[in-house]
Formats: sequence, C-alpha cells, structure tokens
Amino acid sequence: MVLNDALLAAISWTLIHSVWQGFLLALVAGLLIQLTKKSTAALRYNCLAVLFVGFLVVAGFTFNYEFHDEKFEAITRINLPIAIGNTMMAANAAEPLDVSMRVIDFLNRNPNIIALLWFGIFCVKCFGVFTGMRHVYRIRNYKTQPVSAYWTGKMSELAERLGLKPITLLESRLVNVPSVTGFFKPMILIPVGLLSQLPHDQIEAILLHELAHIRRKDYGMNLLQRLAETLFFFNPGLLWVSALLKDERENCCDDMAIAITRDKSKFINALVSFEEYQISANALTMGFGSNKKHLLNRAKRIVYSNNKSLDAIEKTFLSMGVVLIAVIVLACSKTVDGDAAVKTIADAQIAKDIAAFKIDSLNAIKADALAKIEDSKAAIADSLTAIEDSKVAIEDSKAAIEDSKASAIDALQKEIDSKPIAPERSRQITRTVTSKTRTDNTSETTYAKTESKGKSVSLRTGITGEDLPENLDTDDITNQLLSDLISANIVSSTKNLSYKLSGKSLIVNGVVQPESSFRKLRDKYLKSKFIAICYNYEVADIADMGK
Repeated sequence: MVLNDALLAAISWTLIHSVWQGFLLALVAGLLIQLTKKSTAALRYNCLAVLFVGFLVVAGFTFNYEFHDEKFEAITRINLPIAIGNTMMAANAAEPLDVSMRVIDFLNRNPNIIALLWFGIFCVKCFGVFTGMRHVYRIRNYKTQPVSAYWTGKMSELAERLGLKPITLLESRLVNVPSVTGFFKPMILIPVGLLSQLPHDQIEAILLHELAHIRRKDYGMNLLQRLAETLFFFNPGLLWVSALLKDERENCCDDMAIAITRDKSKFINALVSFEEYQISANALTMGFGSNKKHLLNRAKRIVYSNNKSLDAIEKTFLSMGVVLIAVIVLACSKTVDGDAAVKTIADAQIAKDIAAFKIDSLNAIKADALAKIEDSKAAIADSLTAIEDSKVAIEDSKAAIEDSKASAIDALQKEIDSKPIAPERSRQITRTVTSKTRTDNTSETTYAKTESKGKSVSLRTGITGEDLPENLDTDDITNQLLSDLISANIVSSTKNLSYKLSGKSLIVNGVVQPESSFRKLRDKYLKSKFIAICYNYEVADIADMGK
C-alpha cells in the first residue's frame, strides 16, 4: 500500500514538474531557432534533438528523485506551506490564502487523483499507438504490388548513390502519400498510379527524399517522439519542440535530395506537382507537401537558404512561458512567518488529515482503477471480435467473387458450345498458334484464330516486336498496362476488355483514346524493340496478324 502510494505521488509530481520544465525547454528551443536562421537544417535538427532527449532524461531524474525521497509526505514539495484544517485557517484568518498557495494546497492534497487521471488518458493514447502500429503492418502486407523493372532498377541506383543497400519499392492502395516504414527492413510505399502521373525526374526527387529518411535512420527518432508525445500529451512545450523537430527533419531530407540532384528547381517542381496530384486525388489528404503553408515555407527555405524563424503566435507562447516560470520561481521563494506553536499544531493537524485522507481515498482509488482495467479489457475484447468478424467477411467476399467468376466462365462456355457451325457456307478451322523467336519480326503473341474463305478473326494477347528476349514476362507487362488503364480512369474494370497499344495509337474496346493518354502509355511501355502490346484485340484480316 505504501509503495503504491509513493509511486502514484512520484508520478504526479513528475508530471507537475514537467510542465515548467517543458516551458523551459521551449524557451531554449525558441532562442536556438532565432539564433540559427542561417545555419544548416542538420545543425538545427541535431541541437533540437539533444534538447528533446535532454528533457526526457531530466524527467527521468525527477521521477527517481520523487520516488526515493523519504519526505514525500512533507508539507510541500516545492517548499511552500499547505494550510489544512481549521487551525491554520484560524491562525491566519486575517490573511487569506493567495492563488498560488491554493494551487499548491490542491496539488498536495490530490497527487493520487492526478496520477490516476493521467494514467487513464495515457491508456487511451496507447490504444491509439497500437492502432497506428496495426495500420503500419497492414499497409506493409496488404494491397501492395511490385513496380516495374525500370523503377526497381532506378531505386537500386538511387539507394547506391546514398550509400544504402537496395530498398524495396511497392505500390500500395492503402497510402495516399509516399511513406517509409520499418527500421530493420525499411521499404518505401507509394500510391498506385503516382509513377504514371508525374514526370520521372520529379518521381526521382521524391524517392530521394524518402531514401534520405532511411539513410538518416529517422524512423527510430520518430518512434521516440511518438512515445514522448504519448507520455506528456498535456505538455505544450514538449509538443511544440517535437513539431519543430519534424519540420527540421523534412528540411534535412530536402537538403540531401537536392545535394544528389544538384537542381533546386527540380525539387521545388516535384513539391508543387505532388501538391497538385494530392489535390486532384483527395482534397482532405495530408502528407508530403500537402499543407500549403508548410509547402511554401519549404520552397522559400530552399530558394533563399533561410531557415524558419518564430512567428507572432510562437513568440507569444514563449513569453507566456517566461512569465509562468517567473511566477513559479517567485512562489517557490516565498516564506511564511508564523508562531512556532501554531506551526506545530498545524503539522499535527496535517499529519492527521493526511492519514485520514489515505484511508478514505485508497479504497476508492483501488475500486476506480479496477473498474477502468475491466473497461479496458472489455474494449480490447470487442475490438478483437470486430477484427475477426471483418476477416470472416473478407473471406466470404473472396469466395463469392470466385464463385461468380466460375459461373460466368461456365455460362460463356455453354454459349460458345451452343452456337452451331454451318459447314455448307464456309470451312472453319479453329487453332491456337504460339509464335517463337524469328529474326525479322519476333513475337511472343498467342492467337485464337477462326478462318473462313480467306478471311479470319483472331484475338491477340501479348507483345509483338523485333528480337524480343526469351525471358520476356509478357503477363507482367500486360497486367501493369491494365492497372494503368484503370488508374487513368480509361476503363473501370477488366470485364470484356480489349486494347492495342502501338506506335500510332491506343485503342481500348474499339475506341481510339486521346493523344495525351496514348503518349503517356507509349513512352512508358513501348520499348525500342516493341511494336505493339495487345490484350484480347480482335483482328479481322489474316494480313494484319504481323502488324
């Protein structure tokens, strides 16, 4: 019982002291921001990181001091008297307690309540952290797809330029901005369709920014910040310094990316283009360059090489912090004159009141803590049940989709089998031709052909070109092109889909597509040896087979 009481009291006073310590941290950080306007982002980030970690170390020493202080039941922990009971009030009836003494009196009376209130909110915050970790696991393992061989090779090249091992690059349908996840096995996730929406040089600038996070090992510092923000969620000074750290971390990665590209305008254009892409994709999305004011500050810093300074609101916040620290110092320096006998009586009354308070409050605290623990267990159990129900629903949906596909295929086969062949009108031959490598016009194309009186109708799926390699993955390229057609809103699904992409045009379901869409896909997929990429494309003349 005594140990629990001492622990709660130590936590309570550590939290109380962390408030003025946080304001002191913010004051020093504000001075640092003002004095390093022309310094590098790396220097500012390192200084802020040292201050941030130093605050956590000081908070740890404060807790250790409060927990091992044998006088935790003393009249006050900041050398101010508490007036408890009628004796002290009667002795000083002519001198009403000022505000600071009333606050100190309340804190000394209720350290356990403060600690338990903090612990309840902390548990809620921890639940949010666990939810975030589950989201990170989900985006790493679900609804991802590999990028093309070109971008895989480009990622290896960019990682090598930063002195990193090859980093995995995946497209994800669960992210709206480029993201880095993982500490020991980092990977970069980008939204599906981003690679086809922005120019290649701007995509490279964005990837260099994300690789810079991996090179600097920012993931570990980010986890430490998340933990500190969860522990000291009530501390405005700490939260402000943590926000400064995040801004300077982005500036450091911008500088590393610019150092590799050696072109500031290219990186600024990448920021602006990504902002336009985000607005067109989702007006409510927040992320890389999505905050217009933050984007403007980053661009101005890159152009003018001038770091962020304090705005009017931040200066007001720091001024209030200075005033608060001054008030605390003055309150701690107060002394109370009184008769020794009155103090002795007051001390006895205080000891009596403290003993009574402990007996009455500990039982209530235990009951309240047990109730909160039971509520937390019930909430966790409900969440786990909901997750299991979602998994079952997903599996049922997958099974229904597979059943629908099988039914559609059976119906189509029955319809084909039911159509009669009229031998008196034409001679029809159905065959499957798979062409191999030839020197003049190499093709990896499969034809399903029906001939009748010198004419034929064929469905072509594959790639036509000259001297194509033996290990060409035709399915991967056609599937990537299908994904880009869906991402560009040219088609909504692959049902009854046919297309042909050649050097002259893009034909989808018999319709010639606009020049802008054709050029974008032609530049991406028609390599030097490719002539055409087809998918279920119908050809009506035998003479067109090689085209």
